[in-house]
Amino acid sequence: CRVVGVTPACSCQVNYVGRPPNCRPECTIHAECPSNLACRNERCQDPCPGACGQNAECRVVNHAAVCTCPQGFIGDPSSVCQPAPISTTERTPVVTDPCFPSPCALWWRW
Repeated sequence: CRVVGVTPACSCQVNYVGRPPNCRPECTIHAECPSNLACRNERCQDPCPGACGQNAECRVVNHAAVCTCPQGFIGDPSSVCQPAPISTTERTPVVTDPCFPSPCALWWRW
């Protein structure tokens, strides 16, 4: 409460919303936040910061952080995603004889 002129002016404390005397926290459960935010410490916040491991990507699904390794990376997205090894094994080409069976042979009865 503060005095404005000679009149008391009430306001909600920091991190509270509403009009005095009906001040309340921004949220108490996830459902009180948009689906891309989570209720943490009575505030609607992005759940991604700090949720995923190194090089991982984070997206929010129904108030929860979902971590994945980006394309070209492998590993545990909750700890670390590492570049996928480049495959150096080449397939051995299958050798075929274009003349077997012969496309031009005529079979004669003798």
